[in-house]
Order: sequence, then structure tokens, then C-alpha cells
Amino acid sequence: MRQLFLSATMMLASAVGSVHAAVGVEPRSSLPVSVSEEFRGAPQGVWESKKALVVERFASSAPATLLIEASAVNPASVTSMNAQRKRAAATSDATKRIPLQIGFAREIPSALRTVPLSVVPWQTQADGARAFKVDVAASDAKGIRVAYRFVGPANGAEIRFAGNAREQVFKSDVASSAEVIWSPTLEGDRASIELRVLKGFDPASFSLVLEELMHLTLAGKSLNQKNSDDIGASGDCNIDMACVGNPTQALLDIARATNKISFIDGSKAYVCTGTLINSSPATGVPYVFTAAHCMTTQAAASTVNTYWFFDAVACDALATPPYQLVGGGAALVHRDETMDTALIRMNSAPPNGAVLAAWDATVIPINSPSNTAVVGIHHPAGDLKKFSSGTMQGNVRGPTYCDDARTQLCATYLRDSYISVRWNQGTTEEGSSGSGLFTFDSSKGYYTLRGALEGGSASCSNRNGLDRYSRLDLVFTKLAPYIQPSAIIPTTNATTASMVEFYNPEYDFYFMTSRETEKSALDNARDNASPSNATWYRTGYWFKTDPFPSAQTSSLTRYFIPGAAKNGTRGSHFYTASNSEKQLVAGTGRERSGSACSGLPNTWFCNEGTDSYIALPVGTLAAASCFAGEKPIYRAFRGAPNFNDDGNHRYLSNAGMYDYMTRDLRWTPEYVAFCAKP
Repeated sequence: MRQLFLSATMMLASAVGSVHAAVGVEPRSSLPVSVSEEFRGAPQGVWESKKALVVERFASSAPATLLIEASAVNPASVTSMNAQRKRAAATSDATKRIPLQIGFAREIPSALRTVPLSVVPWQTQADGARAFKVDVAASDAKGIRVAYRFVGPANGAEIRFAGNAREQVFKSDVASSAEVIWSPTLEGDRASIELRVLKGFDPASFSLVLEELMHLTLAGKSLNQKNSDDIGASGDCNIDMACVGNPTQALLDIARATNKISFIDGSKAYVCTGTLINSSPATGVPYVFTAAHCMTTQAAASTVNTYWFFDAVACDALATPPYQLVGGGAALVHRDETMDTALIRMNSAPPNGAVLAAWDATVIPINSPSNTAVVGIHHPAGDLKKFSSGTMQGNVRGPTYCDDARTQLCATYLRDSYISVRWNQGTTEEGSSGSGLFTFDSSKGYYTLRGALEGGSASCSNRNGLDRYSRLDLVFTKLAPYIQPSAIIPTTNATTASMVEFYNPEYDFYFMTSRETEKSALDNARDNASPSNATWYRTGYWFKTDPFPSAQTSSLTRYFIPGAAKNGTRGSHFYTASNSEKQLVAGTGRERSGSACSGLPNTWFCNEGTDSYIALPVGTLAAASCFAGEKPIYRAFRGAPNFNDDGNHRYLSNAGMYDYMTRDLRWTPEYVAFCAKP
């Protein structure tokens, strides 16, 4: 495999000489539907659990007989936290690219951490079980999370939690190992922990250690104090979902897919926003799509709590809504720091009535002068759910999620890797990170998810600022094993070859191969200066070819052209199944193969042999087409006259992406080049 992968057909030709501030209005524009269904994803669904909802209660009505208080907090910590939250209304680009901190750790005095279960006063229950309660307190907290170790015989005990500001009780089982577990969010400055040891088990065989408390400066109940100096209020230009005039059912549905994510990372608590998304076919697995800068590790994902239906009960109402909090953590199944995307699988089911959002992994077209209408649903500053609407402004280069060792890549990062949005209603803030961007599909009658908020400069004080969202189309391949297993790319074998596209952001080059050894090498390629950083990424685009010839196919030949780009410093690859193009290469007298390719001069052609076999279209240029049942593969070229000395081809199975590359990015259209199997 050569040092650098590029394509170059046109280079071949060159070589041979040839509204009211508090009221929102839902946009009604929609996207065209003439795009490949392969990337259009899962339909919208509604979560309905087959299990009956169990309302947890404490086993004992007796009060706690032991109180454990956290060590005193430095008042400066609370002041600093509140000041940060007030700055969220004037969010800068740099601060929006990090999750919003809502809590900090407080120590439990070492002498009080181990609860003496062998000597505490247990209360015997009617069924022979024994129960005991201990209270924990953190002065001035709006909520508490408890880090604990509860170990003992399996299935021999239960542990329940509740805060003093909300009646919801949470249940957990005894752990099989001495791992640290974080309780769900317990609202208020005091929480009760009840242990229930089942009949036949000795309390002395269990151990409970309270490691530390997380002091939360934001919890649901605190939001009814918006007008005080307390935290929990986003900027004035934000629009409550309840303030949207005559919202459609489609808009209400994506609001019910949007959830607030609270989690712990290290010694701090944070909040972001996520979207529950559907699978195709429906798997009944609760996946939440959010930003990678929110979910940094599996340890953080294990602490995830999600808030559902956290909406204003009426326009500008201050009452706390009847929301539902789901604990249990999550599994981090996908994280792409470069594209700033993450997918988590909830360990506990979302509440009934939550909506599984539809998604669409095609490219959003840029419809100048009236750009595509988009909608954002989010929890700015951890506040009640908000609505934003605006237009897509194009695709832009992303930020530098990389270390100083990758200076060159950081200076010229992923081109067109994020969706740029300007809001005409509402905005986003810290806490909105990871929230969904949606477009309306008029053919389906619902909104579809297109990406998640990464960052940007929009705020109530900068209404013309632009926000950036990740692009679902660029990470589709990595998400496919979870949200569309049928789209998993098969490996090349004796019966089918799979041409897979890769992208190198440092060189802004695309490369395609069906060879499994090359796919593996590209998947595992790492930056020398930063070995944890990949250098090649699968784009999600691929198509089938045949590993054997037939009467209906032609051989797909691969050429390598050394020194064909960047003033002779980079080589490139070129694929063709056209006999006329192959004859053109041969006619130059500069074609070599095998060992003769060693030391080949610049702009000569190394014939690397037949890659696989594929059908050619009927007709040429704009008239080229495929037979019914075949998949057109479009070819686009980046070269003269719009681009100089940077030739690159893409071979695309998606008409939407082809239109985007040729119309919006000004690549040269080369129409249908091949006809692939469906």
C-alpha cells in the first residue's frame, strides 16, 4: 500500500495532454426526498416498556437513626459555580465546547465513611427482612449524589435512596464487587439511604462504605427560583417549548425524545443534552446520541442520569414540571472525538411515552438563497427544555480536539466537518451541548436528527453568532452497528467485494479500497506524534463489487500516480473500469506494473492490477444510467479549474452527497461511473 492515498481521473487527462421574544414559531420548510434510502435511517417510534412501572417505596416508615454530614464546603466554590452558570447566557465558543459544571465533590469524614451494620438498630419487617436507614447531608446543596460501596452475598439485600426535596425513591441491588457506585440524583440538601437485608441473611455479612458526596448546585426543584440569585435560569432570549405558538405534533415528538443528561466526571458533576434515537429495524434498545465532549469515558457514562419531560408546564411558568428522572448509568458504545459524537446505551429503560427520534444520515443540502430550515431542542444552562429555530449556513471546519503535538492538523482541521447554523429564534448555551439538530421530512411527517451541538458563538448577547453541529452522515459507519445493523459493511470474501471510502483530515484526501489488508491498516493508522489519534476515518460510503468476472462486468483497475499532487510531493490512486481510459493510460507509454513500478518517475502510472469487477453504465456523461435494481456510483473530481494541484476523486453511492460535492463544494461532476449491486 502506498504512502498516501488519493484518486485522480482528471489528472490522468492532464498527464496525457487532454417574532415575539417569548413566543416561538415553528418553521414549516422541509427537505427534498430524492436521496438514497440507505442513509435515511430509522423511522420515529414511541418507547413503550413491556414491563409494568414499579413505584419504589421505602420498606420502613421509621426515620433514620444515623446522620452523616459532609465536611464543610468552601463558600467560594458555590460562588464560583453560580458565576459560571450566569456566564452561560453570554457563552463564548470556547466555553460552549465543554459540558456545564453543576456540582463538586465534598468529603465525608473518614471516621464516618464505614457504616457499622453489625451494631446499628435494624427494624424487622413482616416478611422477616430487616431494614435500617441512614441520612446524609450536604449543607446548601440543591441535590446530592452519594458515592458508595455496598458489598455482600448476591441477591441478599437491597438499597434505596431518596432526597428530602422530592418523593421519588430509587432502588439498587447489592454489588458483586467492591466497585464505587454513584447514587441517582437525590434532590435537596439531605438524603435517606435505606438498607433492606432479606430473611435468612446476616447484616454482618454486608458492608456499606460512603466514599464521598457530590454537592449539586442544580437540581430540578431549584428551577422554581428563576428570579432569585439562585442558579437554573438560561438567557432571556431562550424560548420555552410551552411558548411555541401552535406547535405541530412532529415538534412535540422530538421534544419528547430530548433529555437532559447529568453525569459525574472525576470530582465534578456536569450537565449536557441528548436525543433518544430509534434503530432500523427497531431493536428496543435505548440509545442516546450526544457529544463526545460530554461523554469522555465509560466511567463518566456509568454515572449518567437522564431527565425526561423536563418542560415548562405553561409559557413562562415557574412551577417545577412533573418530570421523570432515570438513573442506572449507561454504556458508552461509540465515541468519536474528531467528529464530537457519542452514543450511549441506557442501562435502565426510559419512561413510557418518550419518543425515539428518527434520524437521517444523508447530507443536508444548502438551498441558497433560502437555506435549509433547522430546529434545535435543548436544555441551556440545565434549564427547562427550550426551542430554537434557524437556518443552515453551510458546512464548516471544526475545532481542534487534539493536542499540541498535532500542530499541523490542528491548524487545518476537518474541512466541512460540522453543520453551521444561525438562529432566528432562541439560541444555545452551556448545557445545550450534545443536543439534537433536526430537519423536517415532509414525506414522512416528522423531524429527523442530523447531528448534535458541538459549540459555537451564538448566545442571547450575540444573536448573529453561528453554532456548529456534528454531521450524522460523517459518522454513520461507526454508528451503524447499533442503530442500523443492516448497514454494517460486509468484508470482502469469495462472493462479494466491498469498496469502502476513507478520509484523511490532515491532507483533506479521500481514498477507497476493497482490500481487507488495506482497510485494517487504515483503521489502525495512528499519528506518530499522538498515537491515540487516528489518521484515517471511514466516511460511511461504500458499495459492492464482484471479486470474480462475469459477462455483465468489467475489471476495476487501480493505478498509482507518484507525484501527481501538491507540486510533486504526493502520489495518488485512480480507479477505472472504462476500457477507453485504460487505453488512454497505455497510450502514454508511461504505464508500468509489478516490480517495474519501483522507483517510478513522477506522473507515470503504476498499474496495481484488478481490484475487483463492476458493471459500467449505459450511456456517457450526463446521460449515463444504470439498469433497474442496480445502484449508480457517481464520480466527482476535485481539480482544475476550481482547484489546482490537489486532485482527488470520490466515488459515491449517495446522490445527495454527490450533489453536495458538485454543487456546493464545486467539485467537477463526472456523472455515473459504475453500476453496483444493491
